[in-house]
Amino acid sequence: MVRLTQRASMKVKEILKKEKLNGYGLRVAIVGGGLNGFEYTIAFCKEKSGSDLVFESFGIKVFVDPTSYPYLENVCIDYVKNEKDEGFVFLNPKPISLNG
Repeated sequence: MVRLTQRASMKVKEILKKEKLNGYGLRVAIVGGGLNGFEYTIAFCKEKSGSDLVFESFGIKVFVDPTSYPYLENVCIDYVKNEKDEGFVFLNPKPISLNG
């Protein structure tokens, strides 16, 4: 399962409303990051694609492709805002290994 904190879901709802993306959810994935290895990504998505897994957290649909899911299982996405940083963060992620 991939879930959001209440704070993260409130921020997603705020962005969706501001951008007029009614009915959208989040696509969460692992993508190749070049020399840095893999990276976590988040994008807004209207609907499920192919064999996506779909979760719901605080009213937000979360779409995850089957290839990314083993790396995202049990991840919680939070939203932080302080004097240094602002953005979504992945909590308790599994280590990402180039060797599988």
